[in-house]
Amino acid sequence: MAGTGRKWLKGCGISCGVIVLLNVVGWIVAGLFLTRPFTAAVSSQDALDKAFGPREAWVPPADGPTAARLEVFIAVRTDLDAQCAHFRDLHGRFAAMDELDKQGDVSAGEALKAVAPLMGSVLGMAGDIGRYLDARNQALLDHGMGLGEYIWIYVLAYNAWLGHEPNIDFGDGGREGEYDPTDRTVLATLIEAHAGALEAAGRADEAAAWRAEAGRIGDTPSGVPFARDGVPADLAARFEPYRDALEAVYCEATGSLELGRIRQKGLSFHGD
Repeated sequence: MAGTGRKWLKGCGISCGVIVLLNVVGWIVAGLFLTRPFTAAVSSQDALDKAFGPREAWVPPADGPTAARLEVFIAVRTDLDAQCAHFRDLHGRFAAMDELDKQGDVSAGEALKAVAPLMGSVLGMAGDIGRYLDARNQALLDHGMGLGEYIWIYVLAYNAWLGHEPNIDFGDGGREGEYDPTDRTVLATLIEAHAGALEAAGRADEAAAWRAEAGRIGDTPSGVPFARDGVPADLAARFEPYRDALEAVYCEATGSLELGRIRQKGLSFHGD
């Protein structure tokens, strides 16, 4: 039947992977192995919050990111380059499966050949995510930057200024090209804090523009600040000397992880 192989490919790519994953997690030793990266990520996240406060509590200064802070941000991104290479490889494997899925008819043999290399990736993906978040947290601690400041520069530089799509993820299940409600709330909070800093500095007109942008975050399709009119000229001028350096350490394959943090509740782990 036309399309049978295609449906099997998609079903096994998700369902079979989940079944195998649940079976593995059922083993105590394997379960400990899979949760270890998340435990490390929770520990480094707690250390980051203790050193700099939670992400939404950071107050972006009125003068915007200085050259020194942009260089720190680039150093953090550079430290994550090896992690990025691994996620690019994963992204490529899933993209190959999606391409096969688009074909009119795929035999069971072709589907199995495509899915088999992905099984190990599915099993290891949870650990990969935990390791990435831990590596990001550690890089921030090493270079002296909090998660709130990192998010501020990341979103304004990569999404608002350079135009990279936010929240890129794997497969049809991911929310691609837009920030989710939690991310939007964090961004709106940071923008409001920046507007307050501008107001305190006697820059009422600029404060009003930023505050208006905070109000639009929830209504825009992407959740990216200044998606309608572009970033303010003074902010673009601060980024421009670092255009090539910022692009060199950008990683689309980890886009869905950059704003997140990990929390442990009982025996389970949750991202937010």
